[in-house]
Amino acid sequence: MDTLAQVARHYRRIAAPYGLLARTGLWPPQLRKRAVAALRLPAGGRVLDIGCGTSASFGLLRKAVGDAGAVVGIEYVPEMLEYARKNSQRYRVQLVRADAGHLPLQGEFDGVLFCLSFFVIPDSFAALESAWKLLHPGGRVVIADGKYPVSPDGEWASRGMARVIARTRFEPLLRTRSIPALREWFAAREVRCEWEQWWGGVFFTCGATRVESGRAETGR
Repeated sequence: MDTLAQVARHYRRIAAPYGLLARTGLWPPQLRKRAVAALRLPAGGRVLDIGCGTSASFGLLRKAVGDAGAVVGIEYVPEMLEYARKNSQRYRVQLVRADAGHLPLQGEFDGVLFCLSFFVIPDSFAALESAWKLLHPGGRVVIADGKYPVSPDGEWASRGMARVIARTRFEPLLRTRSIPALREWFAAREVRCEWEQWWGGVFFTCGATRVESGRAETGR
């Protein structure tokens, strides 16, 4: 597992081109839009963007909560935050530099988004736990990320994509951090998730609702 310092070093190097990558796409173009829609944010709501990067989700989140809402972006890498600040005033986003596993926030949120950030956080499940506690009853968390493409029989569904992944620094990360672990985290809290997948299962969204009893609703 990469340490927080190792992750920061990597994203420091790619901070400049990251905005272009977010627009041109090494991932499905609908992934981010679908993830924000899955949050079901109310007008005037409060939403937390964890691992906000250089600001790729700010416009979608601001549109979802409207002028009266609040958008808070969490990012650890200073160089990524510098690029995010260029758009933070335009979309009226509050930026916080923090380790996602130890969020220095108070109050409750209507939604928490992890978009292409969950599996690069060194302790992803500590970050999820920290974010889950900030949701009010009825609030939602949505995780949009990537994984190895696996078919029901356990074989890789896309060997070409698997070969591409194997040449990147994300190969060990995607091999060791699996969807079953994510399912188990929610199941332990009696929470059911809605799933959507693209590109042979390489990319996915997972959304869940927190309710007062600790259980979650399925899609409405």
